[in-house]
Amino acid sequence: MQHWLSAIKTRIMKMIITTLCFIALFCNTAIHAQAWQTQDPNFLYKTTPYNVICPNATDAWTFGFEVDSATQYYTEVNYTLSRTTNSGETWESITFPHTEPGYFSCLSASSGDVAWISYVDYSEGNKLLQTVDGGLTWTQLPVYLGVWINLAHLFDENKGVTMGDPDSLGFEIHTTLDGGASWTRVDNNNIPAALPDEYAFAGSYEVVGSEIWFETTAGRVFHSPDYGNTWSVLSSPLPILHFLMAVDDTKTVYMGYTSSDNPDGSDPLTSLFRSADNGISWEDITPADNGWWIFDIEPVPGTNTIIASLNAGFATGLFETWISYDRGDSWTSIDNSAQTLSLDFADAQTGFAGKWQLLEDLSPTLIYNYIGSPLTSLLDPKPLAIDLLVSPNPTSDFIKISVTAEAPDRYLILLNDINGKLAYRSESVLDGQWTKEVNIASLPAGTYTLTIATKTGVRSESVVKQ
Repeated sequence: MQHWLSAIKTRIMKMIITTLCFIALFCNTAIHAQAWQTQDPNFLYKTTPYNVICPNATDAWTFGFEVDSATQYYTEVNYTLSRTTNSGETWESITFPHTEPGYFSCLSASSGDVAWISYVDYSEGNKLLQTVDGGLTWTQLPVYLGVWINLAHLFDENKGVTMGDPDSLGFEIHTTLDGGASWTRVDNNNIPAALPDEYAFAGSYEVVGSEIWFETTAGRVFHSPDYGNTWSVLSSPLPILHFLMAVDDTKTVYMGYTSSDNPDGSDPLTSLFRSADNGISWEDITPADNGWWIFDIEPVPGTNTIIASLNAGFATGLFETWISYDRGDSWTSIDNSAQTLSLDFADAQTGFAGKWQLLEDLSPTLIYNYIGSPLTSLLDPKPLAIDLLVSPNPTSDFIKISVTAEAPDRYLILLNDINGKLAYRSESVLDGQWTKEVNIASLPAGTYTLTIATKTGVRSESVVKQ
């Protein structure tokens, strides 16, 4: 890369790509995930759908980049872009609206028709592109950021914000009140001063209503309560660079730290923190089973539920999806097969994630989603109307699950230990009356949670292994 602060951006992106390249090399066969449905994003090139933006229950956008496995860098050409307006039943490929090579900083969308792309053109500088017709045409909006454009977000049809790395005055932030036709730079007296060599992460920000948060390379989080017009800095729980940030619809902030002393990323350790008062105080909510890289956590709007995508180290090839019903106090593993990246949810019924894709990986490029799976009931759990008998309980070798329901249905069956670690999982269509035996003889003694879920509800039962 050859532009402005590109060396720093490259190191950040290479860290992420190197992590995932190792994973994909060890998991390079086609995976048929059970907890996630798969869809074809209809990309023009074989690329990784790195991020998915899901502004509502029917519309979503995704973009992808091509990765050169020899160099472990993304190529900065052959960017892909796609959208759905029917909850992912079909995806429409959209021609990338700018010249390459360049740096795709950020995709923001408010509907299936309206989206913004922040892009660094290495010949001409920062660009801000807008579509209002689902990508058929694009308009180049004025952009006055002099350094590196990191994000552009439209809060509604009029209010928006752009943010770039610091110039001589500090972080460069502009706001608009007319949909991007004109911009006003925010007075840097209203923005905390940047630290030496502090920059922002491209596309890494959170929005709830009029409030916006973005992360920096110094491990700090900047926050604005008023569409980007005034800013403060959160006090971080640890004085080191964090790996992820998320904000739920109660404006609770989550920050995660993951590291490994090994070059291949094995034996990682994760710490996770939560703040309900915008960084004034922090609670340590690190999971008991913390030997994972947490790639992303995503609060599900309108619920207390959080979904997390994890891997156990570069060379292990182990992925899991975790769920928390209590804003991170406790976690349960619900899937160990899908190679998920960044997550996004519109509500308790609609969520998407991308699948990692190397050039030599001949398996289909995929988007994962939740629609139509028994997992959807786990996001906003309601009581499942079944008669359930689990016997013998306590047991030393097996349990027999007996269910009577009104009609056949697709069932998800989970067995997790006291720390949420997944011990058993199955998913299948079963009759209205069914019995299933599960062998647990090899499991350590202890108390486990058996979960039975369909699209309509969830039922749990404690199981004691002697």
